[in-house]
Order: sequence, then structure tokens, then C-alpha cells
Amino acid sequence: MIKQKQSSEVYTPSERPPVKEMTEEERNEYIDELRQKSEYHFESLKNLVRKMLEKQGNTFQDIHDGKIDWETFEVDDETRAEAAAAIADNGPYGAEATSNRIVNFAVALSGGNPDKLAILRDAINDGFSAVKDIFGDLPEVSERTYTLVHDKLDAWEKEQRGEFLEGNIS
Repeated sequence: MIKQKQSSEVYTPSERPPVKEMTEEERNEYIDELRQKSEYHFESLKNLVRKMLEKQGNTFQDIHDGKIDWETFEVDDETRAEAAAAIADNGPYGAEATSNRIVNFAVALSGGNPDKLAILRDAINDGFSAVKDIFGDLPEVSERTYTLVHDKLDAWEKEQRGEFLEGNIS
């Protein structure tokens, strides 16, 4: 596992590959690459949370067991700064980076076929709804991510159907 401080991670957008032109093997490799990158970012986030928990003598199991009193739990300045950097516009969990990962994954899963978009939109909506059911209202960065995902999927669909495209979907 690569250890990297969250605050040093910066999101750099990449072009969406032409999944329609990929072989099934190439598309599967691309999907695996996206999965690996997503897992890496998730591990980075878990490490940030684990570090914060351990500073206060807690573990992930304590969260699961309901042993943490969130009323008195404190987030130190260093962790707060790392978290803020992570969700900033150029951070790996910022709305732009996260929406790009979701859209790239959806496009790859569709095989570049916009006719599969309704199924993918439903899955994405279900995912966001499940998180809302667990945590309640989503933070602003998540709401912005949700909006960007749908805007980018709309733009991608229009592009695929040969309709006029306004703006950039990167």
C-alpha cells in the first residue's frame, strides 16, 4: 500500500478514453484501473480517519460498536486541514474529481452506449440515496458532486447522440 499524506494529493483530470472503440478486454482493464484508483483514494481517506481516531484512543471497531460519543469527539486542526484539502476543488475528494471518477466508471460500464444510461443513473441515484439514508443530509461537496455527475452524464449523452454540446464534460 502506498502511504501518502492526504494534503499532498492533488486531482489532475485526464481525458475520458474512447470506450466505444476499446475491446472488451481493454475496457475491463480500464474499469479495473478505475477501481484500483478508487480503492487507493478510499484507503487514503480511511487512513486519515484512522489517524484521527487513534489520536483519541479509538478504533474503527469503536464506531461500529457505537462506543464513540460524537458530542465530545474532537477533530484536531491538522486532520481538519487535511480533510479540507481533500475536498477542495483540486483535492482527490472534491466534487470535480469525484464526479469525474463516477462518470468515467459509468461510461466505461456502459461500453460507450448511451442507451444504458438510464440504468446507470438509477444506480448512481440509489447510491446517493443510500448514503442519505445512513447519514442524513449530505455535505455541500457531495451535493455538488451529485449535480456535476448528472450534468456530465447529460453532456456525454448529448455528445454520443450527436446533439449540440455546450461546455466541457471533463
